[in-house]
Amino acid sequence: MHGGDIYSHNIKHDFSININPLGLPLGAKIAYLRALKKISNYSDQKCRALTDALSKKLGIAVEMLVFGNGASELIQAVLRVEKARRVLLFAPSFTGYEHAIKACGADSLYFYLNEKEDFAFGESDFDRLSDLMVREKPDFLILTNPNNPNGRLFNTKIVEKIIHLCNKYELKVLVDECFIDLVAPGTPAAALINSDAPYILRAFTKTYAIPGLRLGYCVCPNEAAADTLKASLPEWNVSSVAQEVGLALLKSGNYLTRARALIRREREYLSKRLKALGFCVYQSDANFILFRDVVKETSLFKKMLSHGILIRDCCDFEGLGAGFYRVAVKRHWENKLLIKAIKNVRGK
Repeated sequence: MHGGDIYSHNIKHDFSININPLGLPLGAKIAYLRALKKISNYSDQKCRALTDALSKKLGIAVEMLVFGNGASELIQAVLRVEKARRVLLFAPSFTGYEHAIKACGADSLYFYLNEKEDFAFGESDFDRLSDLMVREKPDFLILTNPNNPNGRLFNTKIVEKIIHLCNKYELKVLVDECFIDLVAPGTPAAALINSDAPYILRAFTKTYAIPGLRLGYCVCPNEAAADTLKASLPEWNVSSVAQEVGLALLKSGNYLTRARALIRREREYLSKRLKALGFCVYQSDANFILFRDVVKETSLFKKMLSHGILIRDCCDFEGLGAGFYRVAVKRHWENKLLIKAIKNVRGK
């Protein structure tokens, strides 16, 4: 199950996908139209212009960057080139990992986060994590930062300490930062490159609201790893349209600053309103909120569909279950509409 399935139901408002609430910047829309002139030509297999622009923006060598047709393609490719067999995941976390792990013929292992701590990972969890690594002997770990579906951010020191622990027990690491640009400015990826060299994954999909276009990239541990990853990907996997739009998005000025300000303000609004309606709301640092319906008499997911609103039913997340839901933080008028609809279905 994933968010974004607007095709199975008559959906007017989709709160199930966590994309930038500001939508696509005007410059990117213009770039999209301009790129249509190039669709009779093959795209640049090496994504040269886009890679150069991103390299300058992040301060990371061109040789360490690999672009893909969205983050999902890169997750599976990294697992394959590293020959991962036993992949350790935090639970709950993005369900797409399990699909990629299964496709690679590997097994999923889980480190369960504590609901009482809002599913956050803290210093007190390191002993338990270390014990699990010794006992279960995973060879790969995926860390989502901020985590999905609860939206909690791992601070840089915690991430580095986890990576060092993985290095001690010889686990390869993928740090999925697909939501990081909507949480905080700067380039935490660049800081991590100087530690024990994990793979670091990011996506234009969430940051710039282009899930239908598909564009992601991976910062690899070194040039050799990047070359191996590139060789494992299909030819022409990034379209000329995606490359042109990506270039425009990297020049989007204060777009992300405005988005982060909106998200902070509206996340607080939504959290307060959901708590007032009797839900258990978990602390989030991201552009989405996880909450639990303590009543669970009937499915809130199904009731919201009757209002043309799609939310994410989180019953399929490992470590969660029935009654857990996730909603995206959107613009104020949309968030008000969501709260009004929930009040209606709950009779409040």
